[in-house]
Formats: sequence, C-alpha cells, structure tokens
Amino acid sequence: MDGRLAIMPGSVRILAIMQTQDGVDSLRKTVNGLPVASLETTLKDLAAVASDLKGDAVPDILLVDLALEDRTQVDLLARIIGDHKPNMAVIATAERASLDGIRSLMRIGVADFVPQPLTAIDLGNALDSAMAKSAHGNEHSDARGQVVSFIRSCGGVGATTLAIQTAMELAGIGKRNHSVALLDLDLQFGDVGLSLDIPERGGLPQILESPTRLDDDFLNGSMSMHQSGVQILGAPKDIVPLNALRPETAVRLVTIAQNAYEYVVCDMPHAWTGWTGSVLRASDRIVLVTEPSVPALQRSRRLLDLMDRQALRHAPVSIVANGVDTGWGWGSRRKQAEEALGRPFDFVVRADQQTAREARDRGVPLREVRSGSPIIKDVRCVVEELRKRMTAEPAGLAKSA
Repeated sequence: MDGRLAIMPGSVRILAIMQTQDGVDSLRKTVNGLPVASLETTLKDLAAVASDLKGDAVPDILLVDLALEDRTQVDLLARIIGDHKPNMAVIATAERASLDGIRSLMRIGVADFVPQPLTAIDLGNALDSAMAKSAHGNEHSDARGQVVSFIRSCGGVGATTLAIQTAMELAGIGKRNHSVALLDLDLQFGDVGLSLDIPERGGLPQILESPTRLDDDFLNGSMSMHQSGVQILGAPKDIVPLNALRPETAVRLVTIAQNAYEYVVCDMPHAWTGWTGSVLRASDRIVLVTEPSVPALQRSRRLLDLMDRQALRHAPVSIVANGVDTGWGWGSRRKQAEEALGRPFDFVVRADQQTAREARDRGVPLREVRSGSPIIKDVRCVVEELRKRMTAEPAGLAKSA
C-alpha cells in the first residue's frame, strides 16, 4: 500500500520505505507539523524500490526502515547510495540497532540514523541536516570543504584556543594558502572575535535576526577577515538564549560555509543545545577537548555516551588532552586517565599557559609568540594529523569512529 502525504509546498521530496503499515502510520504522526516538503511512503521491499529509482523517481531524501541483522539489506542500501550520491541523501531507521550496526550504516554513507520509536525531535533534526545537504550540496558537491567541530568536556580546558590555532594553521599549511572559516557558535560566552581583536561586522547576531536571508552573500557579509587569512563569524556581544539558533539555521549555516571554504572550524558551546546534534551531524570530524582530571574525564565519558545514544559517532571523534604537565609520573597518570575514559587520547598538548595566553591576547598564531614552545609542536601535530585524516576521508561521507 503506497500513499503520498503533502505536508507543505516545496521542492524537497522524501520517500520512506517502511516495513509495516504500523510503521507508516507512526511516521505520518511523527512528521505532522514538521517543515518537510512532501512525504511518500511505500511498503515495497528495498530491492523493488531500488529498481524504480530512475530519473524523476529519485527523491531528494530516502528514509529506509531496515532490519540491520539482514546483511543483504545493508549491502543493497550501500549500492543504492553509491548509485545516487550526491543527489540523494539517505536516512536509516531500525527497531533494533546496536552501535556496531549503526557504525556499519555510517560507513556506507548513510547521512543519519534515527532510532525507533520515532520522535519529532530526532526525525526533525535528521531531516534538517539531509534537506540542507540536498538543497545546497549538489551545486558544489565536488568542492565541499571539510568541517571540524570542537566540543569540550567542561569550561576552561582551552577548546577555543585550540579551535583558533587550528584554523590559523589550516589557513597556512602546505605550499599555498587555504580558505578557512572559523564559526564561533557559542551564543552566550563566545570570545573568538574578542581574542583576535576582530572588529564587529554583524557576525552571528545578524544571522539570528534574519535567518531566512541566509545565503552565500549574506554569510560573506557577516564574516570578518583576520590577518592570518581566516574568515571569522563572531558570536553575539550580548548573551542570547541558546535556542535563538534553530537547528535548520545551524545546518544551513554550516552547509553554506562548507560550500564556500576548504575548511570550516566550529567552536561549539559547552552546553548541549537543541542544535548541537545538527552541527555535529554535518561535521566530518569532531574534536573533544578535555584535561586529565577526574571531573573532566567523567564529563568526557558522558559526552561520548550521549553521542552514541544519539547516533552522532558517524564522524570520527579525536580526543585531545590539553594543558598537560608531562613531567614525572605522566605515563602512569595517562594510563589511569585513559582507562577512566574508556579509550586512549588521540593527542596530548603540553601545558604552556604563558604562550597560549599571549597568542590569544595578540590574536596571532602560537608560532609567532615563542617558536621553541612545546605547545607549538603539539598543536601543529594535532592540525597536521587532522588534515591528513580529513584529506584521506571523502568530504561529506559518514565515517566510522
């Protein structure tokens, strides 16, 4: 039994392949009120639908209800994704899903996974991300930049400093300059612009005031150029509610920046917002900045668990232990810290508060402050390794953690 449900007029077409009529009914109730263009549902099996995906029958978004234990379905879905990328985004859902099963979906290029029972929040966030990619990704699909988002276990761990320095290093790495955007998405306490002494040029407040005007030109007019060549989107000067940024606007912002720049660095707020998951889903790599203290490690573990529950580990997560005293006993302390975290650190950045503070105060790369500082070597190692990993991984495709 097939049916078409028009939610609101628009150009984005969604085809949902469900396993049962109950699943169809549940989906329709869930999407009621969501700003999607049109939804078509079918109870055909995946193989039958695959043969029909030709010409105008190819939707912008394919939502598939899978039995993850059936490997043939996953393999068939992988072939469908390969045949129709980048013109069709795929969202998967399943009644029972293990972490390994979700990771297998992300490895084949599924844009997002929505657990069952379906909720409007989960499905809405997934559709926001997929619709933004469908609407804005095709025109520039061969030139999409890499998105790296910095999150933190707690305040004061140096995530903003690392985000700033990463953007600066990416801008000047190699034999030519690279186009880099640094988006300060901390609506309440973001200080990237202040740290870099960037004059106010609208920034994020301008986008929050007129989200429907957001396009390439509007974003460009909101950015400020730093002397390093990095384009900065500054946070509001005044504290605004975290929900002032809607998930769909956050995804649109990141997607437009991704189409305009080779690298997009997002400095995320400490608080987990209604749009945090949307930005992380649009990211190619997530950097979790922490320190080897018990409270920070506990919060890091909670963040990792939360991302697992929300199926946000599609993009590899790199963990940076920042501001570390690597003197006597560090080897033993590192082992204990990694055991508490449940996985090893990807990078360790040694402590040098004086150099880091001066670099932020002057708004310059660390290398211009004190060339012999160990923090410079460590940050360069982080940036170069991130760049290598992102270069080896196709932009916009989901990856395993």
